[in-house]
Amino acid sequence: MLTRTKTGDPLVSAEDAAAFLKVSDASEHPLIASLVEAATGHCESYTGRDTRENEYELIRTGFSDEADASVLLEASLVKTVSKVDRMVSGVWVQVEFADYYLVPALKNSKVKPVYSKSWPTDLDVRDHNVRVRFTTTPHKDLDLCKAGILRHVALMYSDRGDMSDARSGSGGTGSTLSVSTSRQSGAEQMYGSIALVGI
Repeated sequence: MLTRTKTGDPLVSAEDAAAFLKVSDASEHPLIASLVEAATGHCESYTGRDTRENEYELIRTGFSDEADASVLLEASLVKTVSKVDRMVSGVWVQVEFADYYLVPALKNSKVKPVYSKSWPTDLDVRDHNVRVRFTTTPHKDLDLCKAGILRHVALMYSDRGDMSDARSGSGGTGSTLSVSTSRQSGAEQMYGSIALVGI
């Protein structure tokens, strides 16, 4: 189970987007902020990369199902691993930093035991007995991400009369229009060109 525990500063603020849209009415900022969040989420989903430095917690059963004993982090490019814990007698116990290392990748970064070491075996037999906390690194080409998000927001804002569920930021009409308007606005042409940009 992967959970985002802290969201970094947005790449595009509501104020940035309002200025781009030439909207001076501050009462529109909550709507614009929700559109920015929807567009940002779509950009991150489409490219497989975060646009901000986010913190995550991965909780799983056992350290690894992989032949090389690695733990897949199942997230955007990982910058740092702050902590690896295992459950022992109902209490989280930290694994020594010197006993593992990070293998960064555009998708599915890994944490592996260092050479000649292995993961501890004194875990509880209960499920969800391993916890990894880590931070992702933002996309390499943030200017192109920002341009795509702003273009996407502009079209969603112009179609806002049809976006009664957009404020929720997920599910419903707002989520569907986030996808469709990203295509109409040309944002996905921008996202597509950066989806495979390297580390």
